[in-house]
Order: sequence, then C-alpha cells, then structure tokens
Amino acid sequence: MLLSVFSMPAQGAENPSDLNLPVMRNLDSHHIRLVVASAPEMTDRFRERVTHIFITAGLPLYSQAQTHTAPTALLKLTLNPAPLGEICPTKVLYTPSLVLIEPVIVPRNSEVMQDITWSAETSPQARPPLTIEELEQDLDWLVSRFIEAYQLANPARRQQKVESEQTNSMNPHGDDAPARLTPDTRTGVSMHGLALDRVQLSAVAGRLTSPLATRALRQFTAAGLPMSLEPQGQDTASLSLEMTQRPIGEHCPGKVLYEAGLFLVEQVSLIRNQRIRIWSDTWTREHIQIVPPVSVEQLESDQESLVGEFLRAFQAN
Repeated sequence: MLLSVFSMPAQGAENPSDLNLPVMRNLDSHHIRLVVASAPEMTDRFRERVTHIFITAGLPLYSQAQTHTAPTALLKLTLNPAPLGEICPTKVLYTPSLVLIEPVIVPRNSEVMQDITWSAETSPQARPPLTIEELEQDLDWLVSRFIEAYQLANPARRQQKVESEQTNSMNPHGDDAPARLTPDTRTGVSMHGLALDRVQLSAVAGRLTSPLATRALRQFTAAGLPMSLEPQGQDTASLSLEMTQRPIGEHCPGKVLYEAGLFLVEQVSLIRNQRIRIWSDTWTREHIQIVPPVSVEQLESDQESLVGEFLRAFQAN
C-alpha cells in the first residue's frame, strides 16, 4: 500500500517531501523513546520488530536500562485499525503513521509544547481488516523511511555503534519507562501574545470555500476582533478552516469521510536547536467522521461551532 510523507518545512526552505530535513540534523537516536499504538496483543510484537530494525541499522533507541537520563523525543508508531461497526459493517478505519514528537517553543509567548517535527502518514481510509503481514509491511516501510531520513541528515552517525545491543534487545519495552514527554501532541498553547490583526484567515472546503470563509470572517467582525482573508506577511500566522468530505467508494457505499477542523498555524522553534523553525498547529480543534454526505446547513453549523470555540479561547486570555 502506498504511503506518503508529510512534514513541515523548516524556515520555508525545504520541500515537505524531502527526506533530508533540517529538523533531523544532530538528533541523537539514543534520546528517542519508542511508543507503539496498536491492538494490545500486537504491541510487543511491533515494538520488538521496530527495535530490531533500528539495531540492525546501528541506531539504538532510548533504553532506560542504558541511561538514567530522560528521553528528549518520542517516536510514535500508529498501526491501529478501528472497526467501523454498523457504519460500515466488516470494515475498519485505518491511518498508519510514524511521527517524531519533540518539545518546541512558541516565540510569541515563550510557551513550550510537544509537537510533531517529522511524520510519515496517510489520510484516514476505510477498508477491509488487515492481516498481521500487511500491518508489518506498513511498519517496515514507515520505519525505513525514518531511518533513511535520519541517516541522510546525520551522515556522521551512519556508523554509530550500539553500546550494548544485547541489553537493548533484552529490554524491548522502552515505551514503558517513565519520561517527561507525553505522546499527546494536540494540547497546543494559550493564545497569550497572539495578535489577530497579524493572522490570515483561510478556508479549504471545496466549492464552499469562499462562502464559509466569509461566514467565519463575519463571526470575528461581530465579536469586534480584527481578522483578514488577505496574507499578512511571509512569516505570519494563519487560522485555517478545513472542511472536506470525500467518497469512500465500494468499502462504504453512500458514506463520505468528513473531516472538519480549525488550525492556528504558527512558526515555532525546536528546543534542541532554536535556530530551526517549523510551521506548527499551536491550537487545533478537529473531528473525523464517516457519515452520509454532509449538507450545507451542517457544514455551516460546524463552521460556526469551530470558530466560536476559537473565539472563546482567545477571549479567555
């Protein structure tokens, strides 16, 4: 199955599909803790497989048995098809991904948040259940993609040796160790210091893009808050309203995959190297559903709800 890589360009200089990303440079694999999100009965098997691949590549991941320091980054593998039940009998919703999670700092208020700095993932898909072999095929592809990116960005580490491969192999449960980092990357930061007159409002909603953008703008105007649909500068923030629905096809006839979200996108700096900046969602609200085609009235209602939640969060600061 074809997977795609999506990652934020650093300082606008890199192609998002470029494997040799600045965010990967000088990243020490010893400080990356593995987290696996899968069916409980598969977690150990997948963790051991990932650990083995990294050891074979000469890139040992964090192991509490080898260090008393806390990890500085997480590598989260998600292979967790979710049954769709009565919505689409015998089908699952599947979104395989591998993401690197690190602390970043938001320049406007100096708050720190956990952020995805590199990712390989797909859009959600409805499909028949996968075999273990199919899941492992995706695992291998995702992990190889990360290792390729890591080695391209850190050529000096290609020959990095495992200090104790035996110890690492005997302790594959690295994600059971206590750590300061958390896999939750969607908590965002406060709105403190955010200047709305420097934020561009945008929308992605197919043929309803312009009408929904105009409706959202009216909500801000009614609240007495400045907002514009025009670009506010190359490095300024944006508030992106995204409301899309796409047919699922033969796997779920008569249904669509409906994604509705509002995302505040700003530049943030990596804690481990503050010269590197990436674009990140510093505040987000999003839901994904499989439903019959969504009416214009429902889209408008969801748009008002999303913008209303943003307005309440902003006014609370």
